[in-house]
Amino acid sequence: MKPSLHAIAAIILFTACPAQAQLTVDMSKVTCKQFITYEITDARSLSIWLSGYFNAQQNNMTVDVSKFRSRSSALKEFCLTHQDVALMEAAKTVVGSKK
Repeated sequence: MKPSLHAIAAIILFTACPAQAQLTVDMSKVTCKQFITYEITDARSLSIWLSGYFNAQQNNMTVDVSKFRSRSSALKEFCLTHQDVALMEAAKTVVGSKK
């Protein structure tokens, strides 16, 4: 008996895609050093999350891409010289100084 095309496709699909473990991160414990060295994940992913977090606090539902890029760069610069600071505190400092 020949296997059906659907069965072959399903086998290929499920064997070709390795499962990736999910990672849960307590953002209050992430340091600037972990942010700039990509120890947890890439800095862009964390920057996007931070942007959403701070915008939600202000009930802001729009994204200013230029402001996001500027603040993301400022956060990286701040973290380069303050590696032991918690990332959330660093972000608060940068957001507060860029109003």
